[in-house]
Formats: sequence, structure tokens, C-alpha cells
Amino acid sequence: MDLLAFFLFGKLLDSEPDDSTSNIVISPLSVYQTLAMAALGAKGATADRIYKLTGVPSVDALLDDDYSSDAMLLVNSIWSEVLSEDYVEAVKKRLPGTTAYCEAPTASKINAWVDDKTRHLIDHILDDDPSPDGAVLVNAAYFKDSWQDKFNPYSTRPMKFDLPNRTSKMVPMMVAESTEKKRGMKVFAYYADDDFQVASIPYSHPEYSAVIALPTTPNGNPVLDDVTYQSWLAGMKQTPGVLMFPKFKVEYGVKDLTSILAEGGLEIAGDYSGMSDEPLQISNVFHKAVLKVNEEGTEGAAATAMVMNRAFVMPPPDAFEMIVNRPFFFIVKHNPTGRIAFFSHINDPSSSDDEMCS
Repeated sequence: MDLLAFFLFGKLLDSEPDDSTSNIVISPLSVYQTLAMAALGAKGATADRIYKLTGVPSVDALLDDDYSSDAMLLVNSIWSEVLSEDYVEAVKKRLPGTTAYCEAPTASKINAWVDDKTRHLIDHILDDDPSPDGAVLVNAAYFKDSWQDKFNPYSTRPMKFDLPNRTSKMVPMMVAESTEKKRGMKVFAYYADDDFQVASIPYSHPEYSAVIALPTTPNGNPVLDDVTYQSWLAGMKQTPGVLMFPKFKVEYGVKDLTSILAEGGLEIAGDYSGMSDEPLQISNVFHKAVLKVNEEGTEGAAATAMVMNRAFVMPPPDAFEMIVNRPFFFIVKHNPTGRIAFFSHINDPSSSDDEMCS
């Protein structure tokens, strides 16, 4: 299950006007990792609410899966002078890619760390210095992988893409290619129902693949939730067909997810006494993500920073044709678990910069 991904994405999608041409991208996996750090210091009902929000029964289930690979770098950092040694060691043990900085957190140092770990795709996550007697839990995710079968750039062609505001523009449309053919057509993992056409494209590293979902009705609003997503994964079959979709770069500004996560059950002023002898509460949860897709493959980065301040003392089939020429969803998923690493909604794929970092 990936309840957190669809809860967060659904709230952000609902916040946009129906005719918005703004793109959305988040990394639920980055938020998930940050919540895992918080869960290790949460107790009682506060911990239980994190488990419910993330769709797992316990802290062990929250930490069981390994999402790192040669294509995906997931690292964490803890910045604080007040966290207990036991908590810091627990996070480092359960989340091996964690570095602890036993110093007062500053925006400049945290931003520099994020910039480095995301290969300069995200140069800042905090605008202001956190409280010196608080703590900041930070996750950085960096994904880069080539397609198992790269697209031929000479096959990319300009095509009309219909925008939600009932206008259109010309965008560079890629033609997906595969080495496996059936009846003269390329073969992809494919699923279709009354609401969506869905196709999957493998990356060179088998742990991850791309999933492209095209709503059947232009400007329609079909239900997109974890049940729908799981039905896609279960229903996909190797199917011959033609798949065309645009290359794009999407960057979502820093978003404060605090109120959304609180709506989902996260206790802002909960019992985080497993972190420190000093009472701490969540001040903000900031998140930013970037995703680039072109003929070579996909590059993405994300950062999540949970800022914690000192709190007042409180209680604890047949051939298909899928031409993605209107708004669509683009997902990078972790194949062993199905958990979503990057989740985007592309209303306008045009971009002036489609080169990946070297």
C-alpha cells in the first residue's frame, strides 16, 4: 500500500484550480523517510498516528524495506544539540544513510547539505534559521537512471498537447521503443479500464520503473487513489502497442506540508519524548522535488525537512495506442514494494532545460 503518497498528492491536486496549467511533483518516499525518523522518537498515540498515516502497523514495518539502489540515493541528516544520544544512535542504526550533526541547526548548512546530496538540483529547503534549541530532521533523495531501451532522439517530434485551460501548445513528443516486439509492435506492460490508460517503462536498474497514467476523458476527474493504483499494478500485462509521451522538466517550489500531514493524523504537538529530554514539537515540514524526463532516462531529486521547536510542557489484451497529449500522471516506483518514489502531474511539459546533470 502507498496511502501516504495518494493522501499527499490528492490534497495538493485538490488545491489547484481545475483549469490550472501548473505542474505538481512530490517524493512521497522522501516524506516517508522523514516520518520514519520522527517515528523512532515518538511514543504512544503519537507513534500510532504516524503508522496510520504511512499505512504500516509498527515502526519495524516502517523501516523494513530498503529503497536504495545504484539508481536511488536516500540519505538523512539530523541537526540538533538537544537530541539524546540513544535516539541519534537508533536513527543511524535503523536508517543507515544517516549523518548526525550535533550542533545548532542553521539554514545555510542544511541547504548546503541538501544541495550536495541532490547533485545541485535542489539548492535550498529552508529560508530561515531554525530555533537553536530545536532540531531538524532532513531527508534527501536523488534518482537517476536510464531507460532499459533508450528513446531515439531522432524519433522525437513536435506534437500538440492539450492544456487544462482548453488551449494547446506544441511540445517535443518522444516515441517509446522496446527491443521486444510482437506482431511488429513494441511490447509494454499495459493496463486500461474506463478511467485510465496505463503503461510502464523499465529503467536499466530493475528496482525501479516508470508508470504513465492517462485519464481516458480529457479534463476528466477520475478517482486516483491507492486502490486504483494497486489495480493498475495487478492488471498490467505485456501488450503490443504504440506509446508516445512528452519529455519534460517539472519543479515544485518548497511546500509546507505541515497542515496537510496534520489533517492526515500527524500530531504536531505530540509525544516525541523518545528524541530528547527537552519537550519538542513539530513546527514545519518543508518539501521540494524536481523531476526531469527525456530520451535518456529520468533524473529526480527531493528534500524534506521536519523542523522541531522546543515545546511547552504538555502530555505526552489487444494492441493499444496511448498518445500522451494532454495532462497525465508520471510515477517512479520501487518495484519490490510498489511504493512511490516520485509522483507528478504534468499539465504543461514544455521546458527550456531538459539536460541531466553529468
